[in-house]
Amino acid sequence: GQVSGTGTMKEENAATAVPITVSGTFQRPMLTLTFNGIVYEARQVNGAAQGSYTTVGGIATTLALAAHGYSRDIPILLQEK
Repeated sequence: GQVSGTGTMKEENAATAVPITVSGTFQRPMLTLTFNGIVYEARQVNGAAQGSYTTVGGIATTLALAAHGYSRDIPILLQEK
């Protein structure tokens, strides 16, 4: 089904948090997410993550960040709160 949410993110050295939106799909066990509004290394980027959600511990995966002329992959752990 469809998933969506909102929140904030704050890079370690940033002065303030920024609002983000998350949308995607969950077709058990695959979770696919798109993140909008992320500011990373002082630039606005979009993020994408995908992983198999099979344990209560969450999903260890890669967050692929992209902007015009920029890309970066960051290891992340997604967990429910």
